[in-house]
Amino acid sequence: YNHYVEVFYDYLRLNKDLRDIDFKKNLDNKLELCEKAEKLLTLKSLNKMHEDLQILHEKWKDVGPVSKENKDDRDENWKGFQEASKKINKKRNDYFLDVKKKDQIKLAAKKEICEKINQLANKEIKSIKEINLSKKEIEKLSAEWKKLGRINKKDNKICWTEYRESLNNFYTKKNDFFKNRKDKNKNIIDLKI
Repeated sequence: YNHYVEVFYDYLRLNKDLRDIDFKKNLDNKLELCEKAEKLLTLKSLNKMHEDLQILHEKWKDVGPVSKENKDDRDENWKGFQEASKKINKKRNDYFLDVKKKDQIKLAAKKEICEKINQLANKEIKSIKEINLSKKEIEKLSAEWKKLGRINKKDNKICWTEYRESLNNFYTKKNDFFKNRKDKNKNIIDLKI
């Protein structure tokens, strides 16, 4: 009986020693993951940064527990990892908010250009000279519209449709002017004949 009791306590002591070694290894792994998460902030690519952070989160979950006796180390380690994650996510969110603001500014500018084209299309045309001046102005506005660049997909589709409609209005009016002029010229020639 004493022999088995001694073996039992030896087994418990070995088990505790192995568990302590495992806890230390897990703590070291978690510290290393924290350092890697903080290094991610130096990356240029936001997508790469975010993808790598997700991988680190998966690894964090896979790393085993840390000793409950070192609660301060465990909590501090988790807080450090959390802070790095928050900074990365904030950086990514700030970028997308900035893109959204820029898109809104571009959208407003593109709508303003479409309005100017519509004003030119609604203007009464009396001569070929006026048409040519309007056409040059529309070419400048079109170049300005294209220079603004793309915006998000949904707004870009709407904006492109509005732009095409504005141009179509002008060119329809221009074609009507030339058809009317051709008809008038034909009538004048018929009268002269």
